[in-house]
Amino acid sequence: MVVVAGEWVGAMVVMVTVVVVVVVVVVVVVVVVVVVVVVVVVVVTAGAAVVVMGRVQQQQQQQQQQQQQQQQKQQQQQQQQQQQQQQQQQQQKQQ
Repeated sequence: MVVVAGEWVGAMVVMVTVVVVVVVVVVVVVVVVVVVVVVVVVVVTAGAAVVVMGRVQQQQQQQQQQQQQQQQKQQQQQQQQQQQQQQQQQQQKQQ
């Protein structure tokens, strides 16, 4: 009976050890999976942020270019008006 009890205790110790090892392995795998998911989410979010920032910069540059073009047009129009006024003044003086 003592030998059987000893074998039973030994078998229980082995089973408990196996269960503990399995639980530890499962926990480690879950932690690794969570870390990988977090890293992927961070990388994807950072990539999206970079893309958005790039688009915003492009839009700002386009707006600046449009503003510059408008300013140039306005300057040209002003110059034309000044030239026309000068021509009119010269014509009036000649008359």
